[in-house]
Amino acid sequence: MYPQTLLKNLVFVAAGFLAGIVIFATWSGIVLHDFLFGLRVSDIQEFLNSYVKNAQSVSPSGLANWYDRYIFSSLLLPFLFYLVSGLKLSEVDLRLRLVWGIPLVLLFFLIMTTHNEWGFRYRVLMPAFPAISLVSPQFLVLRGDPTRKNLRLTGILFLGLLAVFALRTFLRIMAPLWGWDIVVLMLVKVEPLILTLFLLFAILGRTSLASSMVLTILMLFLLVTPVRTNYKVMFIQRTNWEYSQRMFYPFSAFEDEYNTGLIVVCTFPCLFGRR
Repeated sequence: MYPQTLLKNLVFVAAGFLAGIVIFATWSGIVLHDFLFGLRVSDIQEFLNSYVKNAQSVSPSGLANWYDRYIFSSLLLPFLFYLVSGLKLSEVDLRLRLVWGIPLVLLFFLIMTTHNEWGFRYRVLMPAFPAISLVSPQFLVLRGDPTRKNLRLTGILFLGLLAVFALRTFLRIMAPLWGWDIVVLMLVKVEPLILTLFLLFAILGRTSLASSMVLTILMLFLLVTPVRTNYKVMFIQRTNWEYSQRMFYPFSAFEDEYNTGLIVVCTFPCLFGRR
């Protein structure tokens, strides 16, 4: 049944592939004024000669791979939620489960090509983020009949969210009294324990409204710190903005000196301060 269905949908797959090429070419024409950028045989050959040919080189940051250098460090929580969701929904129709394969297909491509002498460029994995975010919570069953039991469970979920806020506030107040730094306490003790409980419930728990509510509470507890940190870095400390301001300062400081037709050539060490 599945092979026949896949063959029947090949027309749609081919149409999507061609539509992607058209969109890519259109944006290349608008931004780069070159509709065939990246589509010529010479462009593909150049890519193979630069990235793929040097894929066995050791990056400046040392010997590593995509999993231990990035996924298991910077994307640990989203990736674990993604894996749990995919494994819990193993009985879902194959056509729907193909969505779970999108991040892995991209990761397969990156493993084969972009670990090279220039090191890792984490931004190239960002196209997988929407798919990971979309499928990660799909194993949670948060809808049910409006029975008295389910309404009670909804109230318990609300109380659980309040408990998450109260517990984090309590730990922040008590950590100094216990001789702990709050960041160390959360990173070394609390969050690993909560993650362990999450995995335990995900593996042993049944797919039900009650189990999903417990998992939701644990997931939200784990996500508070990264969301808070991202907000602080992006909107308060504005680290990226300050970095970009320093990098482009030579251009902004003398912007009145540049003529419209002037081409400025700047080397890689010039922009990033490396020698």
